[in-house]
Order: sequence, then structure tokens, then C-alpha cells
Amino acid sequence: MSCDAARNNRVEIVTQLLTMSPALLLLDPKTIHNAAIKGYDELLNVMLSYNPQSSLSENVLSRTALIAAVTGGHDSTVALLLSKAPELIHVVDSSGKLPCTAPKR
Repeated sequence: MSCDAARNNRVEIVTQLLTMSPALLLLDPKTIHNAAIKGYDELLNVMLSYNPQSSLSENVLSRTALIAAVTGGHDSTVALLLSKAPELIHVVDSSGKLPCTAPKR
């Protein structure tokens, strides 16, 4: 679900879409990563409530949403993701880096 509503942090619309079809989150894992790198905590929380496992998905660089949040410099998003999936702290990206060593923008 990489739609305009998610890209533009339209929580109400994304909630309605997910209520009709939670499987939309499975279509495009970039949606979770985009929300994380932009610090869209409320949107991310809604998406994770429909599919908690989506926080574990990796983008084309083998990076998780946690690495995206660290890179974006969003501490509250990092805390949200770790509260939902603490195991993310141990996932390395394609270059072998842990989330705590990801560069911030």
C-alpha cells in the first residue's frame, strides 16, 4: 500500500483502507519504511496494529523500518518500533550495520 494517503500521513484514510483490506500492507513494504523515515508515528502505529510483522520487513537495501527511523533521526519512532518488535535491534542491514550504527540525516 504505497498510496498517496500513506505518503502524506493521512491517518484517517489509511485506517479506512486497512479496515477494508488489511492485506494492503503486504503489497508494498516501502510504506512502513517511508512512515518510519519521516517519523509518522501515528500512521506507523495504525499500520503495525493491522500487521505487526510488517515492522520486520526489509527494503531493497535489506534495511528494516528501525534503521529507517534511526536514519531519519526520529527518536519517538525508534521507541515505537522497538516497543512493537524489540528483536529489530539485532537485525543488520546489507552492509552489516546494526541500527545503532546507522547514520542520521
